[in-house]
Amino acid sequence: CAILRVFLIPYSRLTYNVKAERFREQGDRPYLILYNHQTPFDQFFVGMSFIKNPVYYMATEDIFSLGWVSDVIRWLVAPIPIKKQTTDIQAVKNCIKVAREGGAICLAPEGNRTFHGKTVYINPAIASLAKKLALPIAFFRIEGGYGIHPRWSDVIRGGTMRSYVSRVMEPEEFAHMTKEQLAGIIEQELFVDEGKVTGEYPHPKNAEFLERAMYVCPWCGLTAFESRDDLIRCKKCGREVRHLPTKELEGIDEPFPHRFVADWYDWQNDYI
Repeated sequence: CAILRVFLIPYSRLTYNVKAERFREQGDRPYLILYNHQTPFDQFFVGMSFIKNPVYYMATEDIFSLGWVSDVIRWLVAPIPIKKQTTDIQAVKNCIKVAREGGAICLAPEGNRTFHGKTVYINPAIASLAKKLALPIAFFRIEGGYGIHPRWSDVIRGGTMRSYVSRVMEPEEFAHMTKEQLAGIIEQELFVDEGKVTGEYPHPKNAEFLERAMYVCPWCGLTAFESRDDLIRCKKCGREVRHLPTKELEGIDEPFPHRFVADWYDWQNDYI
């Protein structure tokens, strides 16, 4: 809507330094827009690319816990609520109604933002919804969002990010596919790996609140951490790790066994 463009688009660009590429092939037809989830403002990046027709967003309870941002989202786009990790029959019915009326439907199949930079679990039920709607699927990729605003952090870093339609899949392409085949393609198209060096994202508080995601120390096991500025410290053994602008981890006084949060996070999951 016009209000979204006038106020939120400039705010998003200034805050996240995002290059949202306009989807010039949109035309007048509706789409099922699927995007990977990295920041609280992802839905606005979609709106910056799809500007011709209104987009109806499916939203889990996460999007309704963002304070004033949630109020703005409700007012501007009246999102379709959906229960997380369940088959929400009413939400499916609402989507079918919107599609029949010519509306575009948008959702993040992950449901949750990534803690470590890699696209997380995608519920395969999204393939069933896509086949029921029989709309062209626009795969919308968001890159750089984890580096600029990790889920575990309260601060937005420097750096750049990009959002764009990477592929459009026509209904004829998946009409005869099994749900499993289509689910596999959706996972493939939306997978983004930012658990590695993808640029520099500087901020003096790069490590603050990393303890929201980490609770296993490679040296002493289950523990509690405390963070300050670009350092995170194990309360049990006292060892410290620095989070660099490149997203790399650097041990203080001795080498740290994991190069990135993604490596540490995967090891932690195996540990428990």
